[in-house]
Amino acid sequence: MKNIGKCLVLSVIIRFICLNTVCAQHLTGLELTFIGASAMHEINYNEYWAIQLKATGGCAFGGGTMTGNWHTAWYKVSADQRCYYNIVSRMERGKNTRYNSANFFSISPYFAYLPENQLYKERVSKYACTFNWGLRRSFCNRFYFDGSIGVGPAHIEHRGWQAVMDLNLNIGFILFNEKNKSDQIS
Repeated sequence: MKNIGKCLVLSVIIRFICLNTVCAQHLTGLELTFIGASAMHEINYNEYWAIQLKATGGCAFGGGTMTGNWHTAWYKVSADQRCYYNIVSRMERGKNTRYNSANFFSISPYFAYLPENQLYKERVSKYACTFNWGLRRSFCNRFYFDGSIGVGPAHIEHRGWQAVMDLNLNIGFILFNEKNKSDQIS
């Protein structure tokens, strides 16, 4: 399992290094989810393809007659390979495509960590790679909605391999939008 995770991370890093030289746009932003927040950096290397690197953290809490009250923190690091498959047709129809406002497919390898807490008496880590469909839409000047749903395999510590569902609903704010200098000259 560790070799699969290392291969996924290495492939994303190599792709990032090799394709960063032809990059058209960098987006850096902050996102809020239902139970957390994240920082993201997205690198577009042509009109369809992008890599989104994201670090997320949050908290969860709950209670029940069997478990009692509990709360915990959690952390997640991901590297999505995204294909914005309808961005060109949206441009041609005059629709908003700012900050990659389009539908996408993605492959999302990630690592999640849940420290020891009242509910789970042991720390839990998860390596997963989900295949997602989603959409992003920008609004106002620098805000966007980004949502996706997907499934994939995961290796969960103390539980082995399982199928997982991945649901992401985020409201984001773009801090920086940098374009490649060679694209700006004309």
